[in-house]
Amino acid sequence: MILLSFLGTANYTETNYRWNDRSFETKYSVEACIHFLNPEKVVIFVTQTAREKNLEALQEKLQQYKVSFSVVDVPIGKTEEELWQIFGLLNDQVPDGSEVAMDITTGQRSSPILGVLAAFFMKTGRNVTVLHMLYGAQSVANQQDTKETPLIDLTPMLSLLDWSVAAEHFSRYGNSADLAKILNNYGSGVGKAAMGDLAEYARSRVYRSMGDQLNAVTDALYLLRPYDVMKNISDLESTIDAETQRTQSYSKVIPFSMLRAKIRDTYLPMAEKAPEEPASLIRSLTNERLMMIWYLERDFWIQAISLAKEWLLSWALVWIGEINMLDRSKREQINSLIGALIKLQQNPEKALSDQPDASFMEQIRNQIASHTDFKTFCDLWGEIADLRNDIDHAAKRTDPKSAKSLKGRIAACVNRIRELPLPMMIPGDTDENALDQSGR
Repeated sequence: MILLSFLGTANYTETNYRWNDRSFETKYSVEACIHFLNPEKVVIFVTQTAREKNLEALQEKLQQYKVSFSVVDVPIGKTEEELWQIFGLLNDQVPDGSEVAMDITTGQRSSPILGVLAAFFMKTGRNVTVLHMLYGAQSVANQQDTKETPLIDLTPMLSLLDWSVAAEHFSRYGNSADLAKILNNYGSGVGKAAMGDLAEYARSRVYRSMGDQLNAVTDALYLLRPYDVMKNISDLESTIDAETQRTQSYSKVIPFSMLRAKIRDTYLPMAEKAPEEPASLIRSLTNERLMMIWYLERDFWIQAISLAKEWLLSWALVWIGEINMLDRSKREQINSLIGALIKLQQNPEKALSDQPDASFMEQIRNQIASHTDFKTFCDLWGEIADLRNDIDHAAKRTDPKSAKSLKGRIAACVNRIRELPLPMMIPGDTDENALDQSGR
């Protein structure tokens, strides 16, 4: 273990540092940390003023300990550039993959903040295990008029930075994998500590289930499984409701309570318990359209255009009376016939009556034309197919579009899809499955 500590310019006095059920009297918090932790190496960071005032006395005090000891000079931290230098010097003393403890009791006022941030960077970016982050709360001793100074381990509070990263990933990319990991770890810890307490086992299951469901939603969104997205969000909704109904607040998941509303607003509009069922058909198409917008807002261009192609085919199927969106042979048939209609639209010299499926093709064209301009539909169909092919074939063509052009044209296609009308109910069905006025 490497122990990092800061030395300041104060006039240090004897105090009794207490950590857990142990105590040690000394002027210097770093000596107490050495006594409690028994590190292999100690690194002291000092400014020039701290070196001149306190370093010699500290070194004399630490001579009795069999530990590798080094001193690193740092600037005072009066500018941003100097703060970055201190951050770099902290990291330089810790090899990748090592174990570290940090004493942030003394030093400049910026030292504790820099220590916390450096520790988090080491933990997340350099595979460093942060075992302890100790702070001697001298102010507590002063307020309670006691000579006993609690040595507080702030390491658990690093989880706040984990929560911050998880929240940023969720807000920016809709990726809840980091949230899921935190909740799963928390639920597992509760379960291990339950010791036969059935209420605690139940709490453990709630948070582990929530973690599993958040992972499932993220995987389904990223891998373009729209029906799985809807079903997994529906399951997640029930679990969030169960967690919300808990009357007791648990400190380690307080950040989740602050993110709960954002999760609801982001995911729950796309929930559907049985999206593949005919009764849910219109709601599922509405949800898929919301999903396309969700993808655009988070720069998932490939998923957006791929879903747009399948959605437009489903839209045509609905208007000609097909209710099974998973019938592959029917989808392939209608996709082929619409392609043939588009070719006829582009080559008016050929007659529809000459086609083998002329009657059915005319029915398809008439149904589509009843709800949008047929030429506009054909243009949209061709544009979406071209964009998806350009992406799926990795631009291996003579006229590939630029990334910037693709993004703009995909967004335009999705916006045109947003304008296409959906039936208020399944054509030919009763009003039992009708949409409400909001389109849900």
